[in-house]
Amino acid sequence: MLKNIPMKKLIYLIPFLLMAVQSLAQQQPQFTQYMFHKSMLNPAATGTMEAICLDVGGRWQWVGMKDDSGRMVNPRNYFVNFEMPLYSIRSGLGVIVNYGQLGFETNMDIKLNYAYHQPIGDNHKLSFGLSFEYLNKTIDFSQFSPFDTGDPLIDNQTKESGSFIDVGAGIFYRFKDKFYAGVSASQLLNSKSDIGNMEYNMVPHLYFMTGYDFTLKQSKKSNFVLSTGLLVKTIFSETQLELNALLRYNNRYWGGLMYRLNDAVGIIAGMNMNNFSIGLSYDYSYSNIRLADSKGSPEFFLRYCFPVKPKIKLKGYYNTRYL
Repeated sequence: MLKNIPMKKLIYLIPFLLMAVQSLAQQQPQFTQYMFHKSMLNPAATGTMEAICLDVGGRWQWVGMKDDSGRMVNPRNYFVNFEMPLYSIRSGLGVIVNYGQLGFETNMDIKLNYAYHQPIGDNHKLSFGLSFEYLNKTIDFSQFSPFDTGDPLIDNQTKESGSFIDVGAGIFYRFKDKFYAGVSASQLLNSKSDIGNMEYNMVPHLYFMTGYDFTLKQSKKSNFVLSTGLLVKTIFSETQLELNALLRYNNRYWGGLMYRLNDAVGIIAGMNMNNFSIGLSYDYSYSNIRLADSKGSPEFFLRYCFPVKPKIKLKGYYNTRYL
């Protein structure tokens, strides 16, 4: 569809194209390294890492996309994610703050996650989660450069804001540290708000994620594990599938590849050291978005986790020697 549009005209259309993407599809931030932040997609995964964790990170999607004035209009997202287990009530609690810019639109999103963990034997855990979301969206209509004047929406020279309140839910299953699977949904209330002369809808999103760790080599000196993952995202009218594989060495270093169907390929790398983790990724889109001078999408995160274990409950017993 974009192939027959002149580049100069396409540059002018970018903000409108991005607003369409935001309103119809990618309302939730997209992160290539989602496997390190499962609770951002599924509230039921909150607190399952047996550690108090704080993550900060960011993603610059489609770097290089600018309007005719040289202003960046590509999506940019920055997040803070805090989560912890509450062993006394078999639960997990988390807070996610995400700040995003999309063209001349900014979004401040705050999400509260709660998960209830139900152990099944010694090796299995089933979790049920809920999320409560508040989103504030602001659009600066004075920044648009329309071809034709007279449109009351585009001729608006002010900033307009709207707020949304919504909920999500999820189920998450983990077997040891080998296998996980989860199903979740966000924006279930389909909240609406008027911004300018337009009505914006929060579109429900459905996610399915799963992964398995294959032990390739295990010895006293070296341990190689291949971590594989699958993520499916859908808004029912559109569906996206993502595959990834990471090779981990001694649970300290990792590196691998990702593939997003009909969209992008990328590389992922990172390391752990003294409870700190750092991750980097870069994916390059092979879809038509590259015609708008996209240079790819870099992403990073920094995490600190403080391991916490549940208290061991001593079991009493009866012995006739102590009558």
